[in-house]
Amino acid sequence: MDGTPTASSGTAAPATTRPAVDIVGVTKSFGGRVVLDGVDLALRSGEVHALMGANGSGKSTLIKVLSGFHAPDSGEISVGGAPIDDGRDAIAFVHQDLGLIGELTVAENFVIEERLGGLLRPVKRRDEYARVSAELSALGMPILPDTRVDQLSPVERSIVAIARCVRHASESVAVVMDEPTAALPGPEVARLFDAIRSLAGRGVAVLLVTHKLDEVFELAQHVTVLRNGQVVASQAVSALSRSELVRLIAGHTIDELAPAGRADVDGDRPRVLSVSDLRATELDGASFDVCEGEIVGLAGVEGSGYKELLHVLVGNVPKTGGTIRLAGADVGSPTPRAALDHGCVLVPADRAGQGLHLDFSLRENIGLPAAVAARPLSRIRRGDERGRVGRWMASTGVNPPEPERPAKELSGGNQQKVLLAKWLSMSPRVLLLEDPTQAVDVGARDEIHRLLLETARDGTAMVIASSDPQELSALCDRVVVMRKGRDARVLGRAEISDTAIVHASLDDEAEATTTTSREGDEQ
Repeated sequence: MDGTPTASSGTAAPATTRPAVDIVGVTKSFGGRVVLDGVDLALRSGEVHALMGANGSGKSTLIKVLSGFHAPDSGEISVGGAPIDDGRDAIAFVHQDLGLIGELTVAENFVIEERLGGLLRPVKRRDEYARVSAELSALGMPILPDTRVDQLSPVERSIVAIARCVRHASESVAVVMDEPTAALPGPEVARLFDAIRSLAGRGVAVLLVTHKLDEVFELAQHVTVLRNGQVVASQAVSALSRSELVRLIAGHTIDELAPAGRADVDGDRPRVLSVSDLRATELDGASFDVCEGEIVGLAGVEGSGYKELLHVLVGNVPKTGGTIRLAGADVGSPTPRAALDHGCVLVPADRAGQGLHLDFSLRENIGLPAAVAARPLSRIRRGDERGRVGRWMASTGVNPPEPERPAKELSGGNQQKVLLAKWLSMSPRVLLLEDPTQAVDVGARDEIHRLLLETARDGTAMVIASSDPQELSALCDRVVVMRKGRDARVLGRAEISDTAIVHASLDDEAEATTTTSREGDEQ
C-alpha cells in the first residue's frame, strides 16, 4: 500500500446509460506522425471523468478535435446521440490558453462568448456587471467586471475563464476543463472543486484534463489514460492506487521524491541573495536570505506577493523601497540585464508570454540569453552554438532533441525543459523559478525535480515560488510564507509539510478563526 485512497471522494449525480459525449475510434495524424490512434472515450452525465497522460500523449490534440479546432482523420464523436457537428455548442470549454481576449473587459469576454455562440439576448450593462461580479466572487476572486483582461494576473485570468465556463456549463450537457488549476493557489482550487461538484450534481458531464494525481482521487469517478496517442487504461478511479496510476501514465514505476530528502545545507555557505524590507505593488517589507546551494520556497495566497517578489528581483516589476543584494553587491533598482549580469535569472510560469518565443527554434530559444550577454559586435559561431545547445538539451532531457524544431511543436513538459535549459546554460548563481512544473506530467515533473536538486548540489541557490505545497515540501530547505506582502513565517526543514504550508498561508483573520475553532473543539 502507498497510502493513497483508492476511492474518489468526489460526488456526482447517477450516471446515465447513454454517454453525454461518445468518442469512438478517433485518429489524427500530422505529417505522417500519428498523434491519436483509435481513441475511445465516453463522458456520462453527472460524472467527473479525468483524462491523464504524459506530455505529448495526445490529450491536447483530443481536446482540439472535440472543440472542432482539428478535424479527425477517422472515427466518430456524438453528443447526446447526435453527430457532434449538431451538438458542439452543448459543450463548454476551458482551454489551456484560456481563450480570453486581452483587449476586452472581463464582462465583455463573458458576453462575446454568448454572442459567438448565437445567443443574441439584449444586454443591460448594470445587470451584466452584477451577474459577472457575483460569479467571480463565488470563486473567491472579486474582480471588477470593467477591468481589461490584459491587466489581470495569471490567476485572475484563469478564474475569469473558469467562471465564464461555469456559466455556460449550466446550459450544456458537458464541460471540458484543460488544466484548470495550473495557476491557482489552494483556496481558489477548493472553490473550483466545489463548482465542479455542483456541475456534476446537476447532471453535467465533466472532462477534467489534469496532471495532478490528488485532483483525480478527490474529484473523479472515472479516469482514462493516454500514452503515445492510445488509450492504455479507462476504468473507475476506485479501482486504482496512486502508484498504479503513475505507472499507467509513465509506462514504468516512478519513485516520487520524499519531502526533505536533501542533505543539510552547510550553514557556513556564503549568502548569494539578501532581500531587506522589499516593497512593490504587492510587497510591504519582505525580507529573507538565500545561501549558496540552498533551495528556498515562497508560498502564499493570491495577492500576498509571493510570486511578484521574483519579478521584482529581476526588474520585471519595479520596487518602491528596500534593498536587494546579489553576491554582496547592492543592485539598486534591478533591470533584467543587471540581474543577468549579477548571475540572477528567472524561469517564469508564463512559458508562452514571457519564457519562450514559440515560433523560434529550440536552438534560438536556448541560445538567446548568451547572445544578449555577448559583447557588442562579437560573433557567435553557429557550430559552437549548436554543440552547446545540444549538450543542454541532453542534460535537461528535451524530447525530441532537434535543435531546429520550433518550440511551439513541443509538448508543455518539453517546452518547460527548454526553458530550464535556456537559463541553466547561463550558469546562474541564483535561479528563480515560478511554478516550475505547472501543467507538466508526473514523469516530466519527477525529471525536473531531480534536475533542480542536482543543480542545487552543484552550488546554485534557488528561490521557488509555487502554488503546489507538495512541490515545496519535496524540494525546499526552507519555505518563506508570505502574507499581506510580508514574510509572515519561515518554515524550517523539520516543519515543512503540505498542511503546514497551506495553514501558514492563510491570512490573519482565517488563521484566528481556525485557532478559535480548534480551541472550541478541545473544550
